[in-house]
Amino acid sequence: MKIPLPQWVPVNSLIIGIMGAPYGTHGWLKVCSYTEVNTNIFRYYPWFVKIADKLDIIEVARWKTYNQKIVIKIKGIDYPEIVREKLTNQEIIIHTNQLPPLSEGEYYWKDLIGCQVINIKHIVLGVVIQILETGSNDVLIVQTNLKVRGRMKEILIPFLHNKVIKNIDLANQIIYVHWDK
Repeated sequence: MKIPLPQWVPVNSLIIGIMGAPYGTHGWLKVCSYTEVNTNIFRYYPWFVKIADKLDIIEVARWKTYNQKIVIKIKGIDYPEIVREKLTNQEIIIHTNQLPPLSEGEYYWKDLIGCQVINIKHIVLGVVIQILETGSNDVLIVQTNLKVRGRMKEILIPFLHNKVIKNIDLANQIIYVHWDK
């Protein structure tokens, strides 16, 4: 079961960050990068963002780091009010054809979203809906078919190769885990 993307997102796309609050008085804004090294976000162009219910390309005129945070200046935007109204909390999207090719046995986190999770007893635990980076190890958020207080129950499974994650079969969209809970 694949988790559907919002209708406005192109099929072969990837969210690589999110725009934050205005920074200063000249139209700069903060950016939260989802790339492994936060400044790697600038390796990808064009960036698409949703503005007024359509995708627009934005052009980064300048960028800098400030207190280990990224701030950017978008070409044509000079006022913090415009940043606040149109860009704050907008996801930064790229086309997946910009991603570098992977070696055998490698995968992008985006490829794991929607995979079915099955334990070593062949019990279906649910579907990966998100991956959290926690510092020590990443965690799969798996949505089960059980409802608790009107919401679908989620379980957290540490992403530990060989210890918890036994096999990833992307062709069949299945992740096999050693997890009883």
